Amino acid sequence: LSLDKDLTPPLRNNSQRKQATAQLPDSFWREQLEAMSPAWLTRLDQAATQVNEDLIIELIEEIPDTQSSLAEALRDLVDDFRLDIILYLTQLISDK
Repeated sequence: LSLDKDLTPPLRNNSQRKQATAQLPDSFWREQLEAMSPAWLTRLDQAATQVNEDLIIELIEEIPDTQSSLAEALRDLVDDFRLDIILYLTQLISDK
């Protein structure tokens, strides 16, 4: 049995990308999230408060293709169980 050495770099890159997502500046998130409707943001906030990952995934699927950066970044946060960051971001937008 041998490990496929070609799998190691993508896994490392995926991990690095997810760490980078958690460190994106507030300005990125503010710009991306402000393009979404207030109703969508409220639902995202409620889902994060309730730790409802399934609903967050559904909401991510509603993000337009033009905002694929936002969808990918939110997906990374969900994959890393960082709903605390999503909750922080929804509060950041609602407190503006």
